Amino acid sequence: MFKKVLDLWRKWYFNISFSFVDQSLLSGANLFFNILLVRWLLPNEYGIFAVTYSIFIFFTGFQNALILLPASVIGVSRYNQNLSKYLSVTTLINWVLVCVFVVILLLISLIMFFYHHRLAFIFLSLGLATPFILFFWLFRQICYIKTRPDLACRANFLYAFFLIGLVFIFKVQGFLSAFNAFMIMAFSGLLATLSFWRYLDIDKTWNYIGKDLTLFKQIFTQHWRCGRWVVGSALVNWCSTVIYLPLIGIFAGLDNVAGFRAMQNFNFPLERILAVLSMLFIPWFSKQHRIYGGSYLKKKFPMFLTASMIMTIIYIAIVLVSGKWMTRFAYGDYYAANYTWLIPFLCAAAFVMTIIQVITIYLVVFDRTDAIFWAQAVGTVLTLTEGLFLVYALKLYGAAIAVLLTSIIISAVLFYFIAR
Repeated sequence: MFKKVLDLWRKWYFNISFSFVDQSLLSGANLFFNILLVRWLLPNEYGIFAVTYSIFIFFTGFQNALILLPASVIGVSRYNQNLSKYLSVTTLINWVLVCVFVVILLLISLIMFFYHHRLAFIFLSLGLATPFILFFWLFRQICYIKTRPDLACRANFLYAFFLIGLVFIFKVQGFLSAFNAFMIMAFSGLLATLSFWRYLDIDKTWNYIGKDLTLFKQIFTQHWRCGRWVVGSALVNWCSTVIYLPLIGIFAGLDNVAGFRAMQNFNFPLERILAVLSMLFIPWFSKQHRIYGGSYLKKKFPMFLTASMIMTIIYIAIVLVSGKWMTRFAYGDYYAANYTWLIPFLCAAAFVMTIIQVITIYLVVFDRTDAIFWAQAVGTVLTLTEGLFLVYALKLYGAAIAVLLTSIIISAVLFYFIAR
């Protein structure tokens, strides 16, 4: 009995350790990447990057809903004995979905070129970069499905090396721009993925192109059934949260988008920690739910929620205490003088978002993704009414209030479904 407990502790100790190192590398690299962009790009140009990246987040929500999240649940619960074949077909589905994204983005770019819009080139860059960035995200998710966070960690180290190295090279050569920022992300992700993909031991994807469409249709149908509500949630989640960046750009200007996004960057490491909790615990909770039933998760959920909240409080306390100093050190005097007042609002919203993330994990495992959709839908209605008015009337201050208010309402609706 003691040996079994020790083996289990060792397994989770190493998995969680590698997972947090992995997320630390990813969040640290992306945070440093954004800090360098803020410092080296004009506020207006970084604002363009931030708005365009928010559009990219809109598309990633669909990948998460139809590929990443269902794979975490279905892969370990239904295809555990034939996981390599399942993941191969899932990779093929991912490429089909990504091709749709690319066509849409390139069409948007073409239309903007026709009307001589200033964002035409940045959408072209996003369209070219999206397949490779999302391929990297798929690779990382598969690492966690196969319980190989060590592999994701090694790939992230390479990704961070290329990401930061290329930024410095482009800056020295005088080529750094919002356009090139997406290309740097794409190139870094592609190199990291190709370097370690073979270690996942996945069947060759092209083996199933035109040969086993039955399995393709079967897995896609299962993913759709699991993620159809999450697809809607991805849309309404973007409309209730991420849409504030474009709204700030419309009503307050791109410079203020840069300031708002610069302050949000301080919460990025926390977002990545919550992401690793999802990648680790959704597959594990799904397996435990299948073996022991729902009562097991109901006992573990309060402890999981409490631990996540304590971790978030510690992180937020550090940001609140040192926010002004960190802003001046990272971005310079301009951002420290004009935008640090946003930090308390964004930290409070981050605390509520932790609660939302943990409840989301619970509802996904219990196959209640419809509850997530309805909660985000309520948030969308609030954003497109009161939130829109606040941004229009109070500009950046209104956006800060609206982001916090929307997150509180979403968490309240999710608690309602938990109580039921």
